Amino acid sequence: MTNILEQLAEHDIHPYGSDALLRFEKQMEKYFSREYERWRGNRELPEKYDISSFEGDIAKRDSHVESIEHYNKAFKIYQTFLDEEYMVYTMAHYGITESSLVIDETLTLAQAQKNKFDLIIERADIKNGQSILELGCGFGGFSRYLLERFPDIRITGINPSPVQTDHLKEILLNDDRFSLVQKYFDELTQEDLPDASFDRVLSIGVLEAVTNLDKLFQLISRVLKPGGKTFHHFIVSTDTIPQFLNAESTLMADYFPGGHIWPYEEPRRHNTHLQLV
Repeated sequence: MTNILEQLAEHDIHPYGSDALLRFEKQMEKYFSREYERWRGNRELPEKYDISSFEGDIAKRDSHVESIEHYNKAFKIYQTFLDEEYMVYTMAHYGITESSLVIDETLTLAQAQKNKFDLIIERADIKNGQSILELGCGFGGFSRYLLERFPDIRITGINPSPVQTDHLKEILLNDDRFSLVQKYFDELTQEDLPDASFDRVLSIGVLEAVTNLDKLFQLISRVLKPGGKTFHHFIVSTDTIPQFLNAESTLMADYFPGGHIWPYEEPRRHNTHLQLV
């Protein structure tokens, strides 16, 4: 375990509550505060910085490889810093709202992840009996939570990572309500995802890795049933921050290879295939 912790520390991943983590958080806060202030009010489109969310593959092939290599690290490494119950690799919800910025420090990481799941269920209007497509289902935490909460729900998960899908197969594939497609987004076929087959299409922490939002939304439009909805939880910036648009230059690429931080309004430009709200 010590060796694993040392490996994590080399990549600035430190134990919760440690002095090293507090120092790193202060460094990151200083960096992001400086960049947000530097680009405050910038409403330029990504195209000005030679980045387009309308062109190419859904995700770049080289970014695919980097991302999968990232998620194929030894399973034990992820166990050192993810919650034990659901192994969720995205931010948790500790009770902060628009009216209150107070963090509930009594919550465990697993409880805070469940809070996030419940909030997504509410906002995506997920109900028992629906057919769900989860894009980039990770270690299967959200799919597992949905299966526990809704007895008649059916879920299809997309994930090309062998390490994550090995875990998925252990915890979910004995449940006939869950099916797994182990492919990259650009490899998905109509046979994998038939037309008009899902009530909801969801993703958590995935659109940061998507290069062509338009092509992804076209895929989602094809597989949604009439009246179906799609929901995406991901990181955006209010202003356009050029260095965060490029997967090779953003700090996020150190922790989420292939990542972008899109401007908040960028998804709304892709309203050809979906009605965005």
